[in-house]
Amino acid sequence: MKRPSFQFYPGDWLNDSSLRMVSISARGLWVDMLCLMHQGTPYGHLKVKDKVITPCHLARMCGGDIGEVTSWISELEEAGVFSRTEEGGIFSRRMVRDEELRQIRSAGGKAGGNRQLMPGQNDHYNIPGYVYAVQRDTDFAVKIGFSNNPVKRLYRIRGQYPDAEIILLAKKYVDDMEAAVTQLHAVFASKKAGDWFVLAKEELECLLGFHLKATPKVMPDVTLTLSPPPFIFIFIFIFIFIFIFIFFNTYTPKSKSSCSERFFKSPGA
Repeated sequence: MKRPSFQFYPGDWLNDSSLRMVSISARGLWVDMLCLMHQGTPYGHLKVKDKVITPCHLARMCGGDIGEVTSWISELEEAGVFSRTEEGGIFSRRMVRDEELRQIRSAGGKAGGNRQLMPGQNDHYNIPGYVYAVQRDTDFAVKIGFSNNPVKRLYRIRGQYPDAEIILLAKKYVDDMEAAVTQLHAVFASKKAGDWFVLAKEELECLLGFHLKATPKVMPDVTLTLSPPPFIFIFIFIFIFIFIFIFFNTYTPKSKSSCSERFFKSPGA
């Protein structure tokens, strides 16, 4: 049975930096695409049954010009608004993730909320391990996850994003790694873009300094400059003042009258 509605968060829509990068026409097309993906199978995919909806199909379904629709799709894709499957089909990461969460909650409800009755859902709860934060250089987005081996996980993430330089910002050993990550994801939920978080400087400092108790090796939007302490300027000023004082008292010639008197004064006088 198809659900008659899906969740829409105006705050997320207005604050999504990817959507703000595209034209208003492309955003309008994306709304129609979301409605079609709500009816798609699997949920969140731009498909009708097993057939992928092509730009030509989408233009007819939305009542638009094929050239304009193709251009708007390109805008959305370049901004990273949607993702594609290996077959090239378009899907919404948010809708797919929300559907997975809905299925998990549904299974939890049927099991009476007991995780021990939910196969595969308690694999990483109550298990110690590392919470990690990695960052890519293309947009300085941050990925928060858990792993028993963060360094090995880092290499896997680099393999998934070969065009980006990805560094390990921090890692922290915790008693319950999945619970810790779930909490962090909830704290920064409004900043989530797919599997990554687009954090402002203050939010990144909060994540690293407060939650992970670490200092990043690379910080976005921060220019590191080496400036001398203020007291050095005081010493420099005093040194210059003393030098000028000694110079003028040592090398400044006396008045003209005294010089002429010494010059014309006879040796025997």
